[in-house]
Amino acid sequence: MTGPSVSDVELRELRYLLAVAEEGTLAQAAVRLQVSASPLSRQIRAIEARIGLPVFARRGRRLVLTETGARLLDRAREVLAAADQLAEHVRAERGEPPTRLAVGCVDAAVHTGLLAAGLRSAEQAHPGLRTTVTLGHSPELIDRLRAGELDLALVHTPPPAADPALIRTLVLQDPVALVVPTGHPAAHAPRPDTLDGQAWIVDQRATASIERFRATARDAGFTPDIRYQAADLAVRVSLAAAGLGITMLPARAVPALVPPALPVTVASVPWLPLRIQVYTVTTRRVRRVVAAFTTGVKTPRVPSHKPPRC
Repeated sequence: MTGPSVSDVELRELRYLLAVAEEGTLAQAAVRLQVSASPLSRQIRAIEARIGLPVFARRGRRLVLTETGARLLDRAREVLAAADQLAEHVRAERGEPPTRLAVGCVDAAVHTGLLAAGLRSAEQAHPGLRTTVTLGHSPELIDRLRAGELDLALVHTPPPAADPALIRTLVLQDPVALVVPTGHPAAHAPRPDTLDGQAWIVDQRATASIERFRATARDAGFTPDIRYQAADLAVRVSLAAAGLGITMLPARAVPALVPPALPVTVASVPWLPLRIQVYTVTTRRVRRVVAAFTTGVKTPRVPSHKPPRC
């Protein structure tokens, strides 16, 4: 007589385990899976009993993966990705339309490699995937997600954590790097005194971010003179290269946006407590292709680069 084994676990049950692991609570996982919390709890206990492994440790209302559970879920993700790939091949053989994905993102998600990482993961799970990408500002992308025009959004400013309709996950928290025109007083010594009163180029679409920047600068001991506002990171870098002012980038975006020949200096400012944050935001009803995208974004392969030039 043989005991329980992983072979007894169905794909549906692996999706249950994955949802609980990613959401952290049975209540949130139940909303995502569109099932009731109590039956889901019984199902999780039954799965653990059947495979004979403790997948989760209980911490009050939260369920945290055990070391064994984490290893199991890594394999489960591979199995589910393979199953999704097979389903896509079957759809293609039947002549059915390919899976489609609509992504909205802020430009920092493009230049830091997050968008590409998510799309690679989604394409691997769903060969032949058809994707549309919309660039925009966080509030408008959230509105389009709510309206059903987008499947997910990569944003700087997420909805409130208590929003019952949306799931948000922090996937990037990157320090800023300053892009300073060559020959500028702050090019090789970005201190508060060399930045005070200098011209700056910032994002025109993020009023709240501009005010946070002003406040952070004030606390750090300098006052920026915001002369130019431009929506696109590449435009802001080009204005800095033209000698019109200083701008900021996510540090991970430097290789993509600042070629070595550009007449600017890139400087790190560890004393300036600014971080570029990007969140994924999805609806509670997560499609498999969206789950594949978010899995890739959580572990992005961003281009390696040398330390900022200063």
